[in-house]
Amino acid sequence: MHYDELSLSDYIGILRRRWHYVVGAFLVLIAMSLVYSLLQTPLYRAQAEVLVDLDTSSQLFDPVTGARRSETRVIDTEVKFVKSTLVADAVREALGFGGGVSAAAADNADVIEIISTSTDPDRAALVANTYAETYISLRRELAIQDVLATAEVVQDRIDELTDELRGLSSSDPERDRIERTIADLNDSLDRLDLTSQLSGGTSAQIISPAEAPSKAYVPQTTRNAVLAAVVGLILGVGLALLREFLDDSIKDKSDLEMASPGVANLALIPEVMGWKDEKRPRIISLEDPTSDTSEAYRTLRTALQFLSIERQIKILQLTSPKPSEGKTTTTANLAVALARAGKRVILVDCDLRKPRLHTFFDLDNEPGVTNVLLGEVPLSSAIRRVHDDLKLAVLPSGPPPPDPSEILAGRATADLFEMLRGACDIVIIDSPPTLPVADPLVIA
Repeated sequence: MHYDELSLSDYIGILRRRWHYVVGAFLVLIAMSLVYSLLQTPLYRAQAEVLVDLDTSSQLFDPVTGARRSETRVIDTEVKFVKSTLVADAVREALGFGGGVSAAAADNADVIEIISTSTDPDRAALVANTYAETYISLRRELAIQDVLATAEVVQDRIDELTDELRGLSSSDPERDRIERTIADLNDSLDRLDLTSQLSGGTSAQIISPAEAPSKAYVPQTTRNAVLAAVVGLILGVGLALLREFLDDSIKDKSDLEMASPGVANLALIPEVMGWKDEKRPRIISLEDPTSDTSEAYRTLRTALQFLSIERQIKILQLTSPKPSEGKTTTTANLAVALARAGKRVILVDCDLRKPRLHTFFDLDNEPGVTNVLLGEVPLSSAIRRVHDDLKLAVLPSGPPPPDPSEILAGRATADLFEMLRGACDIVIIDSPPTLPVADPLVIA
Protein backbone atom coordinates (compact mmCIF):
# COMPACT_ATOMS: atom_id res chain seq x y z
CA MET A 1 0.00 0.00 0.00
CA HIS A 2 1.28 3.46 -0.90
CA TYR A 3 0.91 5.30 2.37
CA ASP A 4 1.39 8.71 0.77
CA GLU A 5 -1.82 8.16 -1.23
CA LEU A 6 -4.12 6.98 1.57
CA SER A 7 -7.73 8.14 1.50
CA LEU A 8 -10.18 8.37 4.37
CA SER A 9 -11.60 4.96 3.49
CA ASP A 10 -8.06 3.51 3.64
CA TYR A 11 -7.60 4.87 7.16
CA ILE A 12 -10.98 3.46 8.16
CA GLY A 13 -9.93 0.11 6.74
CA ILE A 14 -6.69 0.21 8.75
CA LEU A 15 -8.60 0.92 11.96
CA ARG A 16 -11.02 -1.91 11.21
CA ARG A 17 -8.12 -4.32 10.74
CA ARG A 18 -6.25 -3.05 13.79
CA TRP A 19 -9.32 -2.43 15.96
CA HIS A 20 -7.83 -4.44 18.84
CA TYR A 21 -5.09 -1.81 19.26
CA VAL A 22 -7.69 0.94 19.62
CA VAL A 23 -9.92 -1.06 21.95
CA GLY A 24 -6.94 -2.32 23.95
CA ALA A 25 -5.47 1.13 24.52
CA PHE A 26 -8.92 2.51 25.34
CA LEU A 27 -9.64 -0.17 27.95
CA VAL A 28 -6.15 -0.06 29.48
CA LEU A 29 -6.27 3.72 29.93
CA ILE A 30 -9.78 3.57 31.38
CA ALA A 31 -8.70 0.84 33.81
CA MET A 32 -5.61 2.81 34.81
CA SER A 33 -7.71 5.93 35.45
CA LEU A 34 -10.12 3.96 37.64
CA VAL A 35 -7.29 2.40 39.63
CA TYR A 36 -5.66 5.81 40.01
CA SER A 37 -8.96 7.30 41.22
CA LEU A 38 -9.47 4.48 43.71
CA LEU A 39 -5.97 4.91 45.13
CA GLN A 40 -6.32 8.68 45.58
CA THR A 41 -7.05 10.00 49.08
CA PRO A 42 -10.42 11.82 49.05
CA LEU A 43 -10.03 15.58 49.47
CA TYR A 44 -12.78 18.05 50.34
CA ARG A 45 -12.81 21.71 49.43
CA ALA A 46 -14.75 24.45 51.25
CA GLN A 47 -14.89 28.10 50.21
CA ALA A 48 -15.66 31.26 52.19
CA GLU A 49 -16.18 34.60 50.46
CA VAL A 50 -15.27 37.97 52.00
CA LEU A 51 -16.50 41.28 50.60
CA VAL A 52 -13.93 44.09 50.88
CA ASP A 53 -15.04 47.76 50.98
CA LEU A 54 -12.42 49.30 48.72
CA ASP A 55 -13.43 52.86 49.60
CA THR A 56 -12.69 52.29 53.27
CA SER A 57 -9.63 50.21 52.48
CA SER A 58 -8.09 52.94 50.37
CA GLN A 59 -8.57 55.45 53.19
CA LEU A 60 -6.87 53.11 55.58
CA PHE A 61 -3.76 53.19 53.42
CA ASP A 62 -3.49 57.00 53.63
CA PRO A 63 -5.92 58.34 56.25
CA VAL A 64 -4.32 61.78 56.39
CA THR A 65 -4.39 62.70 52.70
CA GLY A 66 -7.29 60.45 51.75
CA ALA A 67 -5.34 59.49 48.62
CA ARG A 68 -6.82 56.41 47.02
CA ARG A 69 -4.85 53.57 45.51
CA SER A 70 -6.03 51.61 42.50
CA GLU A 71 -8.64 48.97 43.22
CA THR A 72 -6.42 46.25 41.76
CA ARG A 73 -3.54 47.08 44.08
CA VAL A 74 -5.86 47.24 47.07
CA ILE A 75 -7.49 43.86 46.44
CA ASP A 76 -4.11 42.26 45.65
CA THR A 77 -2.76 43.58 48.94
CA GLU A 78 -5.77 42.19 50.80
CA VAL A 79 -5.26 38.75 49.18
CA LYS A 80 -1.60 38.73 50.21
CA PHE A 81 -2.66 39.67 53.74
CA VAL A 82 -5.03 36.68 53.85
CA LYS A 83 -2.17 34.39 52.80
CA SER A 84 0.34 35.94 55.20
CA THR A 85 2.00 34.04 58.04
CA LEU A 86 0.38 36.50 60.44
CA VAL A 87 -3.08 35.16 59.61
CA ALA A 88 -1.87 31.55 59.36
CA ASP A 89 -0.25 31.70 62.81
CA ALA A 90 -3.37 33.24 64.33
CA VAL A 91 -5.56 30.49 62.83
CA ARG A 92 -3.20 27.78 64.04
CA GLU A 93 -3.25 29.29 67.52
CA ALA A 94 -7.05 29.47 67.52
CA LEU A 95 -7.71 25.96 66.20
CA GLY A 96 -4.64 24.08 67.30
CA PHE A 97 -4.00 23.03 63.70
CA GLY A 98 -3.51 24.61 60.32
CA GLY A 99 -4.72 23.63 56.88
CA GLY A 100 -4.14 23.90 53.17
CA VAL A 101 -5.60 27.28 52.26
CA SER A 102 -5.48 29.39 49.12
CA ALA A 103 -6.92 32.84 48.47
CA ALA A 104 -7.72 34.70 45.28
CA ALA A 105 -9.69 37.71 44.13
CA ALA A 106 -12.98 36.89 42.45
CA ASP A 107 -13.42 38.00 38.86
CA ASN A 108 -15.18 41.37 38.45
CA ALA A 109 -16.05 41.64 42.16
CA ASP A 110 -14.53 43.12 45.33
CA VAL A 111 -14.55 39.67 46.86
CA ILE A 112 -11.79 37.46 48.22
CA GLU A 113 -12.34 33.71 47.89
CA ILE A 114 -10.73 31.73 50.71
CA ILE A 115 -10.50 28.03 49.82
CA SER A 116 -9.57 25.32 52.33
CA THR A 117 -8.66 21.74 51.38
CA SER A 118 -8.76 18.82 53.82
CA THR A 119 -9.42 15.10 54.03
CA ASP A 120 -12.27 15.98 56.43
CA PRO A 121 -15.18 18.03 55.03
CA ASP A 122 -16.04 19.61 58.40
CA ARG A 123 -12.43 20.60 59.00
CA ALA A 124 -12.23 22.15 55.52
CA ALA A 125 -15.23 24.37 56.28
CA LEU A 126 -13.95 25.23 59.78
CA VAL A 127 -10.52 26.29 58.51
CA ALA A 128 -11.96 28.41 55.69
CA ASN A 129 -14.34 30.24 58.02
CA THR A 130 -11.67 30.70 60.69
CA TYR A 131 -9.32 32.17 58.10
CA ALA A 132 -12.02 34.62 56.98
CA GLU A 133 -12.88 35.66 60.54
CA THR A 134 -9.22 35.96 61.55
CA TYR A 135 -8.42 38.04 58.48
CA ILE A 136 -11.25 40.48 59.24
CA SER A 137 -10.29 40.71 62.92
CA LEU A 138 -6.57 41.26 62.31
CA ARG A 139 -7.29 43.66 59.50
CA ARG A 140 -9.50 45.75 61.79
CA GLU A 141 -6.97 45.71 64.64
CA LEU A 142 -4.06 46.69 62.44
CA ALA A 143 -6.06 49.44 60.79
CA ILE A 144 -7.07 50.94 64.14
CA GLN A 145 -3.50 50.75 65.41
CA ASP A 146 -2.25 52.45 62.27
CA VAL A 147 -4.84 55.23 62.54
CA LEU A 148 -4.17 55.81 66.24
CA ALA A 149 -0.43 55.97 65.66
CA THR A 150 -0.94 58.48 62.88
CA ALA A 151 -3.33 60.52 65.06
CA GLU A 152 -0.75 60.61 67.82
CA VAL A 153 1.86 61.98 65.42
CA VAL A 154 -0.57 64.62 64.15
CA GLN A 155 -1.56 65.63 67.69
CA ASP A 156 2.09 65.96 68.69
CA ARG A 157 2.65 68.25 65.71
CA ILE A 158 -0.39 70.34 66.67
CA ASP A 159 0.95 70.68 70.21
CA GLU A 160 4.35 71.79 68.91
CA LEU A 161 2.83 74.42 66.63
CA THR A 162 0.52 75.66 69.45
CA ASP A 163 3.52 76.17 71.73
CA GLU A 164 5.32 77.97 68.91
CA LEU A 165 2.25 80.14 68.32
CA ARG A 166 2.17 81.29 71.95
CA GLY A 167 5.64 82.74 71.58
CA LEU A 168 4.69 84.95 68.63
CA SER A 169 3.22 88.46 68.79
CA SER A 170 -0.13 89.19 67.23
CA SER A 171 1.53 91.15 64.44
CA ASP A 172 4.05 88.47 63.53
CA PRO A 173 3.57 87.41 59.87
CA GLU A 174 4.38 83.76 60.77
CA ARG A 175 1.34 83.63 63.00
CA ASP A 176 -1.12 83.34 60.09
CA ARG A 177 0.89 80.49 58.46
CA ILE A 178 1.09 78.51 61.72
CA GLU A 179 -2.62 79.00 62.40
CA ARG A 180 -3.48 77.71 58.91
CA THR A 181 -1.22 74.70 59.46
CA ILE A 182 -2.85 73.96 62.83
CA ALA A 183 -6.28 74.19 61.19
CA ASP A 184 -5.24 71.75 58.46
CA LEU A 185 -3.85 69.34 61.03
CA ASN A 186 -7.08 69.52 63.04
CA ASP A 187 -8.99 68.64 59.86
CA SER A 188 -6.68 65.67 59.38
CA LEU A 189 -7.22 64.68 63.00
CA ASP A 190 -10.98 64.76 62.44
CA ARG A 191 -10.56 62.51 59.41
CA LEU A 192 -8.42 60.15 61.45
CA ASP A 193 -11.15 59.98 64.08
CA LEU A 194 -13.67 59.13 61.36
CA THR A 195 -11.32 56.55 59.89
CA SER A 196 -10.87 55.02 63.31
CA GLN A 197 -14.63 54.63 63.58
CA LEU A 198 -14.80 53.11 60.09
CA SER A 199 -12.02 50.70 60.95
CA GLY A 200 -14.12 49.37 63.75
CA GLY A 201 -17.05 48.96 61.40
CA THR A 202 -17.71 46.62 58.51
CA SER A 203 -15.10 47.48 55.86
CA ALA A 204 -14.76 43.69 55.26
CA GLN A 205 -17.40 41.09 55.96
CA ILE A 206 -18.15 37.47 55.22
CA ILE A 207 -20.86 37.30 52.58
CA SER A 208 -20.73 33.53 52.02
CA PRO A 209 -19.49 31.35 54.88
CA ALA A 210 -17.95 27.99 53.99
CA GLU A 211 -20.10 24.90 54.36
CA ALA A 212 -18.96 21.30 54.73
CA PRO A 213 -18.99 19.80 51.20
CA SER A 214 -21.19 16.75 50.65
CA LYS A 215 -18.76 15.07 48.27
CA ALA A 216 -15.03 15.09 47.63
CA TYR A 217 -13.58 17.05 44.73
CA VAL A 218 -10.68 14.57 44.56
CA PRO A 219 -10.72 12.01 43.08
CA GLN A 220 -12.59 13.32 40.03
CA THR A 221 -13.40 9.86 38.72
CA THR A 222 -15.61 10.95 35.83
CA ARG A 223 -13.18 13.58 34.58
CA ASN A 224 -10.27 11.15 34.89
CA ALA A 225 -12.20 8.49 32.97
CA VAL A 226 -13.19 10.90 30.19
CA LEU A 227 -9.62 12.15 29.88
CA ALA A 228 -8.32 8.57 29.87
CA ALA A 229 -10.87 7.63 27.20
CA VAL A 230 -9.78 10.47 24.93
CA VAL A 231 -6.09 9.73 25.44
CA GLY A 232 -6.75 6.00 25.02
CA LEU A 233 -8.51 6.52 21.69
CA ILE A 234 -5.76 8.80 20.41
CA LEU A 235 -3.06 6.38 21.59
CA GLY A 236 -4.92 3.40 20.15
CA VAL A 237 -5.35 5.03 16.76
CA GLY A 238 -1.69 6.03 16.78
CA LEU A 239 -0.59 2.48 17.65
CA ALA A 240 -2.86 1.02 14.98
CA LEU A 241 -1.45 3.32 12.30
CA LEU A 242 2.13 2.76 13.46
CA ARG A 243 1.65 -1.01 13.44
CA GLU A 244 0.14 -0.80 9.97
CA PHE A 245 2.99 1.28 8.58
CA LEU A 246 5.60 -1.04 10.13
CA ASP A 247 3.83 -4.15 8.82
CA ASP A 248 5.43 -5.29 5.57
CA SER A 249 3.24 -8.38 5.19
CA ILE A 250 0.99 -8.77 2.14
CA LYS A 251 -2.68 -8.32 2.97
CA ASP A 252 -4.33 -7.31 -0.29
CA LYS A 253 -3.81 -6.87 -4.02
CA SER A 254 -2.14 -3.47 -3.71
CA ASP A 255 0.40 -4.84 -1.22
CA LEU A 256 1.17 -7.70 -3.59
CA GLU A 257 1.61 -5.40 -6.59
CA MET A 258 3.89 -3.11 -4.61
CA ALA A 259 5.98 -6.03 -3.31
CA SER A 260 6.34 -7.69 -6.73
CA PRO A 261 6.26 -5.08 -9.50
CA GLY A 262 5.90 -6.56 -12.97
CA VAL A 263 4.60 -9.92 -11.70
CA ALA A 264 1.14 -10.89 -12.91
CA ASN A 265 -1.60 -11.21 -10.30
CA LEU A 266 -3.62 -14.17 -11.54
CA ALA A 267 -6.31 -14.35 -8.83
CA LEU A 268 -7.26 -13.46 -5.27
CA ILE A 269 -8.49 -16.40 -3.19
CA PRO A 270 -10.80 -15.54 -0.25
CA GLU A 271 -10.10 -17.13 3.10
CA VAL A 272 -12.18 -20.22 3.85
CA MET A 273 -13.43 -20.97 7.36
CA GLY A 274 -11.45 -23.87 8.82
CA TRP A 275 -8.94 -24.06 5.98
CA LYS A 276 -6.12 -24.70 8.48
CA ASP A 277 -7.89 -27.62 10.13
CA GLU A 278 -5.35 -30.44 9.76
CA LYS A 279 -7.84 -33.10 10.85
CA ARG A 280 -10.37 -32.11 8.20
CA PRO A 281 -8.80 -30.07 5.40
CA ARG A 282 -11.33 -28.62 2.98
CA ILE A 283 -11.52 -28.80 -0.79
CA ILE A 284 -14.07 -26.05 -1.25
CA SER A 285 -14.16 -26.63 -5.01
CA LEU A 286 -15.71 -30.05 -4.32
CA GLU A 287 -17.78 -29.20 -1.23
CA ASP A 288 -19.34 -25.97 -2.47
CA PRO A 289 -18.67 -25.36 -6.17
CA THR A 290 -21.00 -22.32 -6.27
CA SER A 291 -19.19 -20.40 -3.51
CA ASP A 292 -17.16 -17.24 -4.08
CA THR A 293 -14.00 -19.13 -3.18
CA SER A 294 -14.69 -21.81 -5.78
CA GLU A 295 -15.27 -19.05 -8.32
CA ALA A 296 -11.89 -17.56 -7.37
CA TYR A 297 -10.21 -20.89 -8.10
CA ARG A 298 -11.98 -21.02 -11.45
CA THR A 299 -10.66 -17.51 -12.14
CA LEU A 300 -7.16 -18.79 -11.42
CA ARG A 301 -7.79 -21.73 -13.74
CA THR A 302 -8.91 -19.39 -16.52
CA ALA A 303 -5.84 -17.18 -16.04
CA LEU A 304 -3.58 -20.23 -16.38
CA GLN A 305 -5.41 -21.30 -19.53
CA PHE A 306 -4.80 -17.88 -21.07
CA LEU A 307 -1.12 -18.15 -20.17
CA SER A 308 -1.02 -21.55 -21.88
CA ILE A 309 -2.06 -20.04 -25.22
CA GLU A 310 1.44 -18.71 -25.92
CA ARG A 311 3.30 -21.39 -24.03
CA GLN A 312 1.64 -24.60 -22.97
CA ILE A 313 1.90 -25.29 -19.25
CA LYS A 314 2.43 -28.99 -18.65
CA ILE A 315 3.96 -28.88 -15.16
CA LEU A 316 2.95 -26.30 -12.55
CA GLN A 317 4.79 -26.05 -9.23
CA LEU A 318 3.11 -24.30 -6.28
CA THR A 319 5.01 -23.04 -3.25
CA SER A 320 4.97 -20.24 -0.67
CA PRO A 321 7.58 -18.35 1.36
CA LYS A 322 6.63 -19.86 4.72
CA PRO A 323 4.65 -22.83 6.06
CA SER A 324 0.90 -22.66 6.71
CA GLU A 325 0.17 -20.07 4.04
CA GLY A 326 -2.30 -22.18 2.05
CA LYS A 327 -0.22 -23.63 -0.78
CA THR A 328 -1.49 -27.21 -0.35
CA THR A 329 -5.08 -25.97 -0.10
CA THR A 330 -4.59 -23.96 -3.28
CA THR A 331 -2.93 -26.92 -5.01
CA ALA A 332 -5.82 -29.28 -4.26
CA ASN A 333 -8.58 -26.81 -5.17
CA LEU A 334 -6.85 -25.67 -8.36
CA ALA A 335 -6.49 -29.29 -9.44
CA VAL A 336 -10.22 -29.86 -8.91
CA ALA A 337 -11.05 -26.68 -10.86
CA LEU A 338 -8.88 -27.82 -13.78
CA ALA A 339 -10.36 -31.32 -13.67
CA ARG A 340 -13.90 -29.85 -13.75
CA ALA A 341 -12.87 -28.10 -16.98
CA GLY A 342 -12.17 -31.52 -18.51
CA LYS A 343 -8.41 -31.53 -17.97
CA ARG A 344 -6.53 -34.69 -17.05
CA VAL A 345 -4.73 -33.66 -13.88
CA ILE A 346 -2.15 -35.43 -11.72
CA LEU A 347 -1.40 -33.98 -8.29
CA VAL A 348 2.10 -34.75 -6.98
CA ASP A 349 3.04 -34.23 -3.33
CA CYS A 350 6.73 -33.32 -3.37
CA ASP A 351 6.69 -32.00 0.19
CA LEU A 352 8.70 -34.94 1.48
CA ARG A 353 9.19 -33.33 4.91
CA LYS A 354 5.61 -32.50 6.01
CA PRO A 355 3.26 -34.04 3.43
CA ARG A 356 -0.44 -33.12 3.70
CA LEU A 357 -1.87 -33.53 0.22
CA HIS A 358 -3.06 -37.10 0.87
CA THR A 359 -5.20 -35.91 3.82
CA PHE A 360 -7.27 -33.69 1.51
CA PHE A 361 -8.40 -36.75 -0.44
CA ASP A 362 -8.46 -39.20 2.48
CA LEU A 363 -5.65 -41.36 1.02
CA ASP A 364 -2.80 -43.35 2.51
CA ASN A 365 0.54 -41.61 2.06
CA GLU A 366 2.24 -44.80 0.88
CA PRO A 367 3.22 -45.82 -1.69
CA GLY A 368 4.22 -42.50 -3.13
CA VAL A 369 6.97 -40.38 -4.70
CA THR A 370 9.83 -41.73 -2.60
CA ASN A 371 8.81 -45.33 -3.30
CA VAL A 372 8.77 -44.66 -7.04
CA LEU A 373 12.11 -42.78 -6.97
CA LEU A 374 13.74 -45.63 -5.04
CA GLY A 375 12.34 -48.18 -7.50
CA GLU A 376 10.29 -49.96 -4.86
CA VAL A 377 7.00 -49.72 -6.78
CA PRO A 378 6.03 -48.81 -10.34
CA LEU A 379 4.43 -45.41 -10.97
CA SER A 380 1.10 -47.00 -11.88
CA SER A 381 0.86 -48.58 -8.42
CA ALA A 382 1.53 -45.30 -6.59
CA ILE A 383 -0.88 -43.05 -8.51
CA ARG A 384 -4.47 -43.14 -7.27
CA ARG A 385 -7.58 -41.77 -8.89
CA VAL A 386 -9.61 -39.76 -6.37
CA HIS A 387 -12.93 -38.90 -8.04
CA ASP A 388 -15.20 -40.95 -10.27
CA ASP A 389 -16.50 -37.98 -12.27
CA LEU A 390 -13.19 -36.15 -12.64
CA LYS A 391 -9.99 -37.04 -14.44
CA LEU A 392 -7.99 -36.35 -11.30
CA ALA A 393 -5.25 -38.53 -9.81
CA VAL A 394 -2.95 -38.04 -6.83
CA LEU A 395 0.62 -39.22 -6.28
CA PRO A 396 1.30 -38.94 -2.50
CA SER A 397 4.76 -38.21 -1.14
CA GLY A 398 5.43 -41.63 0.33
CA PRO A 399 7.55 -42.23 3.44
CA PRO A 400 9.88 -39.32 4.35
CA PRO A 401 13.48 -39.95 3.22
CA PRO A 402 16.57 -39.06 5.33
CA ASP A 403 17.62 -36.28 2.92
CA PRO A 404 14.73 -35.00 0.75
CA SER A 405 16.86 -32.51 -1.20
CA GLU A 406 19.32 -35.21 -2.22
CA ILE A 407 16.69 -37.65 -3.45
CA LEU A 408 14.82 -34.89 -5.33
CA ALA A 409 18.02 -33.79 -7.05
CA GLY A 410 18.56 -37.24 -8.58
CA ARG A 411 18.00 -38.23 -12.19
CA ALA A 412 15.08 -40.38 -11.15
CA THR A 413 13.04 -37.27 -10.26
CA ALA A 414 13.46 -35.79 -13.74
CA ASP A 415 12.48 -39.13 -15.28
CA LEU A 416 9.40 -39.27 -13.03
CA PHE A 417 8.22 -35.85 -14.17
CA GLU A 418 8.74 -36.81 -17.80
CA MET A 419 6.54 -39.87 -17.34
CA LEU A 420 3.89 -37.80 -15.58
CA ARG A 421 4.01 -35.13 -18.30
CA GLY A 422 3.08 -37.71 -20.91
CA ALA A 423 0.30 -39.24 -18.84
CA CYS A 424 -1.93 -36.15 -18.42
CA ASP A 425 -2.71 -32.63 -19.57
CA ILE A 426 -1.10 -30.92 -16.58
CA VAL A 427 0.96 -31.97 -13.58
CA ILE A 428 0.53 -29.87 -10.42
CA ILE A 429 3.31 -30.16 -7.85
CA ASP A 430 2.83 -29.32 -4.18
CA SER A 431 6.29 -28.38 -2.89
CA PRO A 432 7.66 -27.23 0.50
CA PRO A 433 7.98 -23.52 1.40
CA THR A 434 10.96 -21.72 -0.11
CA LEU A 435 12.46 -19.96 2.91
CA PRO A 436 13.03 -22.88 5.32
CA VAL A 437 14.39 -25.45 2.82
CA ALA A 438 15.99 -25.70 -0.62
CA ASP A 439 13.66 -28.44 -1.91
CA PRO A 440 11.50 -26.12 -4.10
CA LEU A 441 14.60 -24.84 -5.92
CA VAL A 442 15.79 -28.39 -6.49
CA ILE A 443 12.39 -29.37 -7.91
CA ALA A 444 12.31 -26.30 -10.16
